[in-house]
Amino acid sequence: DLDPTALGCAVVALGHLHHWRPWDAAPVAALATRDEASLRFDVAHALCAAGGEGSKIALETLLTVMDDADEEVRDWATFGVAESGVAESGVDDDRIREALFARTHDAHEDTRLEAIKGLASRDR
Repeated sequence: DLDPTALGCAVVALGHLHHWRPWDAAPVAALATRDEASLRFDVAHALCAAGGEGSKIALETLLTVMDDADEEVRDWATFGVAESGVAESGVDDDRIREALFARTHDAHEDTRLEAIKGLASRDR
């Protein structure tokens, strides 16, 4: 079991590489259940950049952590989901819109604004 700070650094570095392979996203996504908010934040941050086959796993994980207790984790997860509809994959469905709408009532202002932007990009 590695130190959460070391894991977080590795996860963020992977996210910045932008060379996601299908098998990269799953172990990163698995870290989203850890107790450390800073590590969950790093996971959300990194998964925002996941592409290709990894984007399906990333999107599912981001949808889950949009309800995280930590406001910064929710903010990055909401950003990632909001941006998923404007990427080349154009991911959009009722579940995504409902998750974004739920965050429009978030106590954290940046999270609310990301959700509103995500809905606006979908013409809703």
